[in-house]
Amino acid sequence: MEINIENSKEFFETIANVILEYYIEEYKYFTSPEYFPKISTIEELKEVLLLYEVIIIYIMEDWRDFIGIALECKWEREHGLGIRI
Repeated sequence: MEINIENSKEFFETIANVILEYYIEEYKYFTSPEYFPKISTIEELKEVLLLYEVIIIYIMEDWRDFIGIALECKWEREHGLGIRI
């Protein structure tokens, strides 16, 4: 099955930029450089993230609110990082 997302490059760039902004804002609270390296670019961010799940739940009212992306991340190994689209 092939799924075509119109403007997929921009879609994924937007998600990466949102995560990067979040990381930079939260970095000031991190205490261990081993788990929380200083990151300032998308390329550096890619080194500490791994996509492991896309979640799609269809609810009749407004299914767009129920698409999620789950990522493993170096700074939150137990819970990971989730994005709801």
